[in-house]
Amino acid sequence: MKWTVELKKVRVECKLNLTADHWQLYNLKGREAERELVAKKLNRAVEAKLADGDIAGVVSVLYPFSEWGATDTEGYATLQHILEMCNIDYEAYI
Repeated sequence: MKWTVELKKVRVECKLNLTADHWQLYNLKGREAERELVAKKLNRAVEAKLADGDIAGVVSVLYPFSEWGATDTEGYATLQHILEMCNIDYEAYI
């Protein structure tokens, strides 16, 4: 017997306006001005992945911002909340 599993590609159009505080990014000494820019980059990267239907790849947008704490528990929780608001089961893709 052969089993196959198929995940449906879901495209989601959204506009995120999360701040650095929403993402719970670190406030790195001497780099405070970059913090909100990092949040904007995270927002755009998540929007792009969702619009492309790359739900499984959406977690990868956190990695380039790990020095800001994006890959800490809080960053993943924020991302999970975004997906839940879009009616996407985070656990099915991660």
